[in-house]
Amino acid sequence: MRKLVSDYRAKYPGEALDGGVSAGYPAAAIVGEALKKACEAGDLSREGVLTVHRARGAWDGGYGTEMDFSVVDKPATRATYIVKPDKEAVGGAVIYREAAVSDLAGEYTVPVG
Repeated sequence: MRKLVSDYRAKYPGEALDGGVSAGYPAAAIVGEALKKACEAGDLSREGVLTVHRARGAWDGGYGTEMDFSVVDKPATRATYIVKPDKEAVGGAVIYREAAVSDLAGEYTVPVG
């Protein structure tokens, strides 16, 4: 996240870095990586992009918890951070508790279909 903060501040000096940036940047990195791999495989169709995206297994771009997109009916991660507001912090919040999987999240069955 430090690189994200420094890159964002360099490109948008004086602009607030909010939750949209910290969520959107990793999402764009995930999709961008899948597009590059699909291009390398010579198949930029929807199915081609999904195939390389699901085949990647564990992904950790340094933006939070490791995610695994290989199983369509399970979330990429069940771990979450608990944050608390802090008006002095970048993004307006600080980590109160490191990422963990709650009992409820661990047992949750994702509805499919």
